[in-house]
Amino acid sequence: MRRSHSFASLLVLGLVSACGSSSSGDSKASTAGSAGAASGGTSAAAAGASAAGATTASGGSAIGGATGNGGSNVVAGAGGASGANAAGAGGGASPPENCGPALPAPTPGASASGPVIQVDVCANRHPISSDIYGVTFWFSDAATTAGNLAFAKDIALPLNRAGGDATTRYNWQVDSSNAGFDFYFMAGSGTTPVPGASNDALVSANQSVGARTILTIPMIEYINKSADTHCSYPKSVYPNQQSYNPYVHPNGDDCGNGKDSSGTVLVDKNIASHDVPNSPDIQKAWVDHLVSKFGTAAKGGVPIYEMDNEPTGWPGIHFDVRPNSPSCEELRDKIQTYAAAVKSADPSAAVLAPDDIPVADDFDCSGPTRGEFVLAAMAAYEKANGTRLLDYYSHHYPGCCSGDPIANALTHIKKHHGWIAAQYPGTKLGYDEYNWGTDVDTYATALLAADGLGLFGRESVDLASFWGLDDATAATGTAFRLYRNYDGKGGRFGDVSISETVSDDTKLHVYAAERSSDNAVTIVVVNKTDGDLTSAVALSNHAVKGAAHVFLFSAANPKAVSAKPDLTIADPGNFTVVFPAASATLIVVP
Repeated sequence: MRRSHSFASLLVLGLVSACGSSSSGDSKASTAGSAGAASGGTSAAAAGASAAGATTASGGSAIGGATGNGGSNVVAGAGGASGANAAGAGGGASPPENCGPALPAPTPGASASGPVIQVDVCANRHPISSDIYGVTFWFSDAATTAGNLAFAKDIALPLNRAGGDATTRYNWQVDSSNAGFDFYFMAGSGTTPVPGASNDALVSANQSVGARTILTIPMIEYINKSADTHCSYPKSVYPNQQSYNPYVHPNGDDCGNGKDSSGTVLVDKNIASHDVPNSPDIQKAWVDHLVSKFGTAAKGGVPIYEMDNEPTGWPGIHFDVRPNSPSCEELRDKIQTYAAAVKSADPSAAVLAPDDIPVADDFDCSGPTRGEFVLAAMAAYEKANGTRLLDYYSHHYPGCCSGDPIANALTHIKKHHGWIAAQYPGTKLGYDEYNWGTDVDTYATALLAADGLGLFGRESVDLASFWGLDDATAATGTAFRLYRNYDGKGGRFGDVSISETVSDDTKLHVYAAERSSDNAVTIVVVNKTDGDLTSAVALSNHAVKGAAHVFLFSAANPKAVSAKPDLTIADPGNFTVVFPAASATLIVVP
């Protein structure tokens, strides 16, 4: 994935693809394939096969595979502006007074071509966590930082994650990392280090726009040694490598990708020349530093720490220091040890794990899947020690692998909720790295983003962080605006999910929520077809107080949410709306 950040900032901040190129172009499908079996079972070959076509993430090519039709038409009936409303993670989820039975399904008129939609304010109510609207911004690129900060303010960005492959090797003491295979194992920043400075700056930038921070705690055995620019595989020590960094030459040497001309991985002869041993004490000292600078999580400091990044991918990205993936037992032990270090420094902070690639949670741990194994182990730890170490069970890319990514995500969400309920109730569910395709400025991908945000809210996901929105002016940024500032005045999608049904969800996806600040009902309808659909809608248990406002996200204007003429609702039990082809329509009913 192309990045425009400077090479130094990439290494300091943990991003790994510089100058528009990775060292080999390999994806994390190959990473999973080389990761080795988890203890008790799944073979590396099986893992690789499962991941094929699905990978990637931090520093590699993104997953997704969205297709869509870019056609659009004007909504019939449409919308003015809505007043500003509160943000929030779901205010009063208890049902309103005077709830009655749901209205019967509306009767479609002669012109109706779309599915019937029913919304009931009194049914299936639950809070929507505002943390599902998170992203990953580094605020380090002069070309995009000002715009991204403005966007963050505009949508009241709730959460910003510092993650990715190179965060695995970040050493806060020298404030730099090693990019691993993503970019020729380049390491250091080439500057005089100030311990923790780059992440301190990110936390401060987040606080300036009201966003909270997720930071990554390295658990791998080795972390970067020095801020001086260097690499793991210099040509002077490892000649005849597959490829070399054409841009940066520390001390006049070339830096290779760690594979010989046949593609065989080279064994690192001297890890100590570029890395130092990692330990829980080093990471505790980092959290101590953050607490001293920003306060505890309870007092506005860093609220969430994730336990490394994609450990199953270590042998694909960081094979110089870690040639195999952790077993189930090793991963359990690492999470418990490093999470305990974090909690000892800040008991009010939350911990997120295992933070891994999509296929990894189904690895066989001598019976249970690895996801179930980790959850059960963390539950057992709390029972034995009286301390909850795991606050969020989180994985990457729920839309993986082939087929409809939204349907895939729904399947993964339901599976993960089931595991949590069975193994460790009270644990929150997160997807701290995800997207729906490689090009966030493609409208079809952006429409999937709008669909996915609605899905996360309806299905009680607690946290999500979109990966790859390096420039918020991309079309995917508009998908976030649809939910977080559709009218340019702070108008937001509701914070209490309510019941919705649609007679054919292969054509329309519907997401409905009440806004606790003013009790407005907000309904997002995603038309998945390449033609306009006219649908009959029934809204139960809501006293309509005026004309509904309608807003449109479509290929006709993918860089902005468009306000349309207001929609008069004479009969809440049966009104008609036209949903343009391949679009997302937001209806705000006061």
